[in-house]
Amino acid sequence: MNKIIWVYIEVVENEIVETSLEALSEGHRLAESAAAHLAAVMIGNDTDRLAETVLQHGAATLYAIETKSADPPSPAGHAAALAGLIRDHGPDVLLFGGTLFGNDLAVYLAAELQTGLAKNCDKLAFSEKGILEQHRLCFENKVHTIEVTPQARPQMATIEPGIVKIGKASKPYRPGGPEIIRTQAAASADVDAGAAIHLGFIPADPRTIDISDASIIVAGGNAAKDVNHFAPVRELADCLGAAVAGSRAAVDNGCIGRDRQIGQSGKTVAPDLMISCGISGAHAHTIGMKGSKTIIAINSDKNAPIHKMADLGVVGDMHGILPELIKRLKTFRTTGTQDGLSDPKMDGR
Repeated sequence: MNKIIWVYIEVVENEIVETSLEALSEGHRLAESAAAHLAAVMIGNDTDRLAETVLQHGAATLYAIETKSADPPSPAGHAAALAGLIRDHGPDVLLFGGTLFGNDLAVYLAAELQTGLAKNCDKLAFSEKGILEQHRLCFENKVHTIEVTPQARPQMATIEPGIVKIGKASKPYRPGGPEIIRTQAAASADVDAGAAIHLGFIPADPRTIDISDASIIVAGGNAAKDVNHFAPVRELADCLGAAVAGSRAAVDNGCIGRDRQIGQSGKTVAPDLMISCGISGAHAHTIGMKGSKTIIAINSDKNAPIHKMADLGVVGDMHGILPELIKRLKTFRTTGTQDGLSDPKMDGR
């Protein structure tokens, strides 16, 4: 019998979370490699509108669990709603996007189903025996492990955000077209249940947020020799509402703590925007930022490796460029116009 792979689709403010589409793309790749049946499962009341997006990314089936869930949902409640459906259909593999909610939900569900869970995987593959090999970094990203669940089912994993490239399936549907199976959450499954009660939402402070969760990052490197020289990096971050990070050199120079280091011996990040200031781009650093959506690199060496992976490369001294950029951003923020953000003298550079 062919394997069955399920992917949980997280919905926030009536939109599918990008990390869920990453998990779905990874599920589709796995399904193709093992001739498996790929299905998605979604909980909520707006599944009709979102179904087409899910099915176009490779799912042959969508399980739509209708609820009267409040927003935001409870991980414990969603686990209760999913557990019965999983027991009824018995998927071999169950994947989640590695968001805060996705990881919490996966933990609750693994405990309920008495199965294994590998969190924040960066690679998945089936072994010759058909067991899912779950690759992930642990011990502060210093050790790369391969974990397996040889007997219990489903084999569960969450996907590290930014690792998988989202892509629509070339053959998105099973023969005969997509299948949508609608079901109600069991009466005993209170999707709002749980020990935690939602009181409100407080936006994260970019100065203290974990850089792994930051959407905008300004990072400094060896060009900032000390804390004083690193100050423009922090000021630019404040202007943009961004988190501050850096390379190993920034840690060694005492500019940032090790918890804000990006790279092989630091953390993996996948922001929407990464501004790299005075970082050469050694492999040990760039391996931790390759999931960034847009990269702007400022470095005086035109041959620096960082320029090769940047979407926009600025060749110049960060100590001359950053103060001018900060000045123009402050003018823009004060006036609300683009005056000062463009300069005829900069055209063509």
